[in-house]
Amino acid sequence: LILQNHGLIIAANEPLEAERLQNDVLACIRINKRKTLPLNKELLSKYLSFFRGSSLPDNPIIHSLATDISSLKLAKMLPPYPDHVVFCGVSPLIIKPSDDPDSIDIEGKKYILIEGVGVILLGAGNEALQEMLETQAEIFLRVRDTDNVNMLTLEDCHALINWEAEVYRSRLINEVENKSFK
Repeated sequence: LILQNHGLIIAANEPLEAERLQNDVLACIRINKRKTLPLNKELLSKYLSFFRGSSLPDNPIIHSLATDISSLKLAKMLPPYPDHVVFCGVSPLIIKPSDDPDSIDIEGKKYILIEGVGVILLGAGNEALQEMLETQAEIFLRVRDTDNVNMLTLEDCHALINWEAEVYRSRLINEVENKSFK
């Protein structure tokens, strides 16, 4: 079963059988991802100094959200799936390298996409955020410019942000992550 804007659901009587079925399906739909560009680590380090408490993602593929032209175009749209809204927010802060860092308002944002440069994470306790961004990067690197991508609507996003179950789940995950950083 493929649930729109959620993903693949596999069912079996035994966990190993479910894993085998999943691997079979994934082998049938495998799409190679586009190559990513090398990072300008010097420029990224400069941005880290501008945004207090910021960090770079653990997985370099996350930077493709800002350095791959097609991925950046998709990242500027609304999110593709509910978990992204819950853990990353409705939209990233997207800036250009020519923007003055002193004039950038990061209030309420969890990460920054610097066009053509990379991604900066804002604040501590960002394991779930990184997992969601890594997933988004892996997906977006496989989407062709000619593909019709069905993103969530703004109404979907606002409903998720205010849904009591997601607010509770997000709070629990943030509490666990924040404890691990102390």
